[in-house]
Amino acid sequence: MKSPGKPMSTFGLVCLLLLIFNTEAATFHEVEDEREFDYLEGSGKGPDHWGELHEEWAACKNGDMQSPIDLLNERVQLVPGLGRLKRSYKPSNAILKNRGHDIAFLSELKKGIWSIADSKNEVGVGVVDPRHIKIGSRKYYRYMGSLTVPPCTQGVIWTINTKVRTVSKDQVKALRDAVHDYAEQNARPLQPLNNREIHLYRPQDLTRDRRN
Repeated sequence: MKSPGKPMSTFGLVCLLLLIFNTEAATFHEVEDEREFDYLEGSGKGPDHWGELHEEWAACKNGDMQSPIDLLNERVQLVPGLGRLKRSYKPSNAILKNRGHDIAFLSELKKGIWSIADSKNEVGVGVVDPRHIKIGSRKYYRYMGSLTVPPCTQGVIWTINTKVRTVSKDQVKALRDAVHDYAEQNARPLQPLNNREIHLYRPQDLTRDRRN
């Protein structure tokens, strides 16, 4: 995966998907037809042109709280008062949905990827209990941003865990095949911060350890 300050690859985005808590309404308004946009320069449908393709996508061009942003920016503020993340989930049936440019939900990484790679757009994975998902770190970033695909709806609260995990080459290849990853870069470029605040939560005991 790339560092937090760089646009993420498809795999990086999927890895963080379960750690990003955004508004339900915004999630349901993401464009799912991958033919309507792409990430290629010179195609006329790349990130620089998203805001011109449809009137309802204007935020992609004119929005002042767009994502992704540089999380290593000097405006990052340590805010212990944010507190630890509190998760309140219940087991429910889950579906892996291949939208071409990303995977909408991911539970069992390897099993799910190979199932979708078999040319199925949706795969039921049964009952999934999000409480069993290991976040891996108590530290996280939080900022106000947007969807990273059209219509680039703003008002999305991004909560991004700082833990970076590794994957095998086979897993990366399986995912690239599944999401039709025809381009080396399939992430939206970094967007202007526009004086937004970026908060970083780190438990007090970790703060003291760093000082000593």
